[in-house]
Amino acid sequence: MSPESPATNQSRYAALGLRFRAFRIDLFLCLAVFVVGSLVAGIALENHPSARAAAFGLILAFLLCYEPFMVARYGATYGHLKANIRISRAGTDANLPFWRATARSLVKEIFGIFSFFFMFITHRAQGLHDLIAGATVIIRDPLTARPEDYFSPQPEPPGQPAAPIRRIGVIVLYNLLLLLLLGGVGTMTLSAACIGQHDCQGTDELIRSLLSTGWLILCIVSIILGWTGRLPGCRNRPQ
Repeated sequence: MSPESPATNQSRYAALGLRFRAFRIDLFLCLAVFVVGSLVAGIALENHPSARAAAFGLILAFLLCYEPFMVARYGATYGHLKANIRISRAGTDANLPFWRATARSLVKEIFGIFSFFFMFITHRAQGLHDLIAGATVIIRDPLTARPEDYFSPQPEPPGQPAAPIRRIGVIVLYNLLLLLLLGGVGTMTLSAACIGQHDCQGTDELIRSLLSTGWLILCIVSIILGWTGRLPGCRNRPQ
């Protein structure tokens, strides 16, 4: 497959609707394989425990390797093909190597739908899983795509990027401030028993969960914004 220029890829970024459609198709496909495969293995190998365990192992291996293998080999899963999108290395039209496709799949499985929303704050329309794997999601066949299938990402900030050490330092500082801020909120909202004796129940557990999730989200957002030169203190310098 011939390489493609970055400029061409930038005009082909896939919209969130297409990406979510592919996600749903692959999710239902994997669920179907798991349910049907488990039922067949359970019934057919009822009197053979070792063979049944091996069958379940094969099903699990398929579920774990399905997306990485398909993305590395064909640039798309079945869901991607149905949605007319493909996965390529950032800035080119080449497929991801298997280890990158595996990392991308694992991050997507951990963060789920939340990972997709990073495409709104990155200049290559990348989800969190795409950023970590160095991938972009583009329209597979522009001839069959509709105008609403394309996504226009945030433009890259103009100017000279700050030094990497400065960006890392600012990001760390922001996250420490966020940790202190959310810690203060927790001190004011959690019960004395939860704070002093770690006896957290009901509302306390809900508050702790919300604060932990909020910190994780804000932490990841600050990393993306800081590294792309959008945080005060490490914004791109005018050339």
